[in-house]
Amino acid sequence: MELEMSEAIEYLMAKADEVYRKREIRYPVDYILELTNAVMTQNPQAALQQLAGWAYFKFGIEWEPMSLLQRTPQQWGDELTQAAREWIEGDKLDETVQDALQRFPEDEQLEAWLDERFQTQLLDDERGLQGDERAAMIRSKIMNVLRAELIHFERLIMLQVLDQAWKDHLYFMDQLRNSIGFRSFAQKDPRIEYRREGREMYDRMKEAVRDRITDLIFKARLSPNYQPRSHYGPTRAMPRGEQGTGVRAGAGQAPAQAPQGQEPEAAAGRGRCRRRCRGSKSARISEPC
Repeated sequence: MELEMSEAIEYLMAKADEVYRKREIRYPVDYILELTNAVMTQNPQAALQQLAGWAYFKFGIEWEPMSLLQRTPQQWGDELTQAAREWIEGDKLDETVQDALQRFPEDEQLEAWLDERFQTQLLDDERGLQGDERAAMIRSKIMNVLRAELIHFERLIMLQVLDQAWKDHLYFMDQLRNSIGFRSFAQKDPRIEYRREGREMYDRMKEAVRDRITDLIFKARLSPNYQPRSHYGPTRAMPRGEQGTGVRAGAGQAPAQAPQGQEPEAAAGRGRCRRRCRGSKSARISEPC
């Protein structure tokens, strides 16, 4: 059956929304599992505590960290994915919003609950809202918490693509400006041609940005930026004469005695003497006498 253009666009948009909804559910779960796997190589206990805390913060799942050892990472992922699906596609989010509206009619109460449960606060323009606007605000804040990892990924992709596209556009505009004068040989006004081609280049840049972002947003992913720490402490740089022996130079020797009539502190300072600062009673090590 042939589809009209509007019907085809509507169908494609619905399929894209369906695919991206699955990504909203799975992307944060894959991110935390990859981060947990990276931390497990260094500190398994901290990794399990982090995973349990993340599960409660996101979905209210109460896990005992050490009990996670009795299950496989695949089982962790399946349970987290199911919880994410209940929040995003199911009724869990709507139920939470309605419960918050009934329990916290005042802004102070609502803000305290949001801060304790989702670690977010109300903005100035979000105070005093009522009815559907208040419900939409609460829903948006909770959804931002559920999509936090994906939101960070979306912002990073958009910034990188826009930055590179804009730099390329400025370069092409500079090249156009240097060569537009030759249009006068074809009996064309260089200023009009510059504005016309500049507009066309700008429109092509916007199309390229949309295509590039759409391509990356469905396929790419970010790896957790975790830097494992060394099991060994920092190595102290050894001065000359100490390297290769493991024994401090001069070890086992008697300490040098101060010359007769000179204090040990002055001898240790290699001829430095004590002088009193003008107007001060404290002493300092001055330049050599």
